[in-house]
Amino acid sequence: MQQPPPAPGPTAVPRPPSESSAWLLRTTLALVQAALAGGASLDELTARHPVLRHRLDEAADAGLDELTLPEAVARLDLRLQTAALPATALQDPLSRLQVALGLCPGGVGCFVLAALADLDPALAPLLDEVHGDSGRPTRSTLLATFGAAATAAALPALAEAGFLVDAPGTRRRALAVPQALA
Repeated sequence: MQQPPPAPGPTAVPRPPSESSAWLLRTTLALVQAALAGGASLDELTARHPVLRHRLDEAADAGLDELTLPEAVARLDLRLQTAALPATALQDPLSRLQVALGLCPGGVGCFVLAALADLDPALAPLLDEVHGDSGRPTRSTLLATFGAAATAAALPALAEAGFLVDAPGTRRRALAVPQALA
């Protein structure tokens, strides 16, 4: 994830992303991490998926550019866990979802990843590289991206609360966010 140093000039102060943007960035970085586990290099991934360059720039803008992917995800998790404290969770819908369902950041990531085809369709081909189907995550995608514990805890909670449904028109059993929430 480390990028070349910026060109000389005024020093930019890292700005933390909004909570909703941080959830999307955290989920995207976790998806990239899962894709890299499949053997591709970051250069190969960004060549196949140019939209990733924008996401890596967002990570740099958030002050994560000197970190590895696992460190960047952990840093975002810490920020998001703080945002999900009951006193502050009233501001962001995803933090409220986390508190209401008792999810870890990876569990919220399962929801965000299911919405990714609607939020950022340019990332659909990357999602398909990580066991997705038609730009939607499958259970295998969630396991590869967030791990067994987060996926096992999140899927039943999200489905029971009506936040995940089977995606229509997919060959494998892919997941989506209900249209009313998308």
